Amino acid sequence: KGNRAAGINAGFDTDTISMLNNEIPAGINLLVIADPKSEYSEAEQERITRFLQEGGNAMLLAEPGKQHILNPLIKSLSIYLEQGTVVTPNAHEMPHILSSKVTSRGAAMSDEWAFWHSRKYKTSVEERVKLVGATTLATMDSTSFRIDTILMERSGENIWLKNGKLVVDSAAPVFAAGDLRKDLYVMAISLSRNINGKEQRIIVAGDADLFSNERFSSNGSGFSFYSWLLYNQYPLYPNRPDDGDNKFTIKNDSAKMIQYILLYTVPVLLLLTSIILLVRRKRK
Repeated sequence: KGNRAAGINAGFDTDTISMLNNEIPAGINLLVIADPKSEYSEAEQERITRFLQEGGNAMLLAEPGKQHILNPLIKSLSIYLEQGTVVTPNAHEMPHILSSKVTSRGAAMSDEWAFWHSRKYKTSVEERVKLVGATTLATMDSTSFRIDTILMERSGENIWLKNGKLVVDSAAPVFAAGDLRKDLYVMAISLSRNINGKEQRIIVAGDADLFSNERFSSNGSGFSFYSWLLYNQYPLYPNRPDDGDNKFTIKNDSAKMIQYILLYTVPVLLLLTSIILLVRRKRK
C-alpha cells in the first residue's frame, strides 16, 4: 500500500493461491504466474492448463534458465520460450539489461498517458520497457489465438541470444558457437481468442523483472498489460487533451522586434526612469 504504483492502489484485489492441493478459484479475472522457482507437479500443470483451455485470462512471466518450467504450460497456446538470454554488450549498461520497444499493438492495449497521447495526436510511440535478463518467444505453426508482438528488440550486430548460463560480472560476452542472431527478438506477446462466449486474453513475457518494484515505476507501460487483460476496466485513466493555445504564430521579423524591445528598449526606459526619479528626489 505504501507504493503508489501498487495494484491495490489502482483498484485491483489480489491474492496468492496454492495449486498444489487446490483448484484455481472460479470467478477470478486474472491469473498471474511470475518467475516460478521450481517445476510444477502434474496436478498443478493440469489445473493451469485446464484454466487456460477453458478461457481464463492470464499473465505468464518467465526468466532465462527457467524456460523448462513454463514451456509445458504454454505449449497448448502454440508458443514457447527459446533457450538463452538476450544480450547487447555496450559501454553504458550491463549486457543483459535491455530497453525494449513497445510496438504499436502494445500501445493500443490501454490508455496509459503516453499511449493515449500517441493515438489521439497520431505521433510515434517512443515508450520503452527496461528488461533485466530476458529470453525470447517463438510461435508454432498453427493456433486458434491471434498473436501480437507487444515488446521487441530489432536485430543488429551487437545483440544476440546467448546460449547457456550468462556470467555478467566479468568480461563482456562474445558471440560464440551455439549462440543465435535473429531478425527480430520478441520479448512479450499478447494472445486473444473468442471462447465460451467471451474474449480470452493472455500475455506471455520473457522477463519477470519488468513488474518488480525497482523497474515498474520507471517503465512507460505502467499498468498497460493489466488493463488490457481486465478489458480496460481498471485502472481508471484521467487523461485530458492538450491545451489548445500552445503554439506561437509570430514570424521571424516580429520575434526579432520583440527581442530588441525586451533586451534594449525596456532596460533603457527603466534606467531613464530611475535616473529621473533619483535626480528629482535629490533636488527635494
